[in-house]
Amino acid sequence: MSNIAPIMMQCHRFQPAPDLVPWLAQGWEWRLGHPQPMPEMFPGTGAEILFNLGDPLTITILSSADLPRTVTVATGTAVLLCPRHARLRFAAHGQTHLLGLRLRSSACFDLFGVPLEQLSDRVLSLDELGIVCPDPEWLMQERAGGLGAWLRQQVASRPPRDLALVRAIEQLYYGTPAIELQQQLGMSARTFQRRLHRHLGVDARYFLRTTRFQRALRQLLSGAPSLDALLEQGYCDQPHFIKSCHFFTGRS
Repeated sequence: MSNIAPIMMQCHRFQPAPDLVPWLAQGWEWRLGHPQPMPEMFPGTGAEILFNLGDPLTITILSSADLPRTVTVATGTAVLLCPRHARLRFAAHGQTHLLGLRLRSSACFDLFGVPLEQLSDRVLSLDELGIVCPDPEWLMQERAGGLGAWLRQQVASRPPRDLALVRAIEQLYYGTPAIELQQQLGMSARTFQRRLHRHLGVDARYFLRTTRFQRALRQLLSGAPSLDALLEQGYCDQPHFIKSCHFFTGRS
């Protein structure tokens, strides 16, 4: 769910420093010495910044509404990914070395100021978005520390911010009803939905549908009894979950 799972422990994860927690879920580094099958990225709720320090790779955008589109990510290029309705399929063409930042649900708009409606289901280089990238050779040396330092620069370059909506979106992710958050923020329903769409790229209803699937999948992968996990997350029965699974992953 808007994440890339590790294959055979080849992926090293880094937890964010306390000052970056409002924006960053985690950082990670993935290295493979030769081309291997790579997992797909499913529709999710956050955004991913990938710094490609290895050989070129391709990302294919798979959507039920459009024909597949393929983008090549050259060595030294950084891209921003915000899948909401599409799946992203990766193919390596040599040695793989990726550094990644997994941004929280509301962080992308808050950091870069580009509405998510313009970013969703696309593969965009940071250069295209006018975002200054760190030097690839410096990143090769600094790795996780370099990712954190670069992200701090992005946070510092933005004007002072009110984190009330950022915190509300985090609460929404974990199941707080949208109407309750709207009232807490003192917004009309229309204003709340408009601001959510700008931060998330989707409305509250679709966002909640995605988060429910993510939470259920996380419980199932942790070994929880399947039916208990599905009912706890609000699914009526197993076929209800299977339908949702097929919608987000293309698989039963």
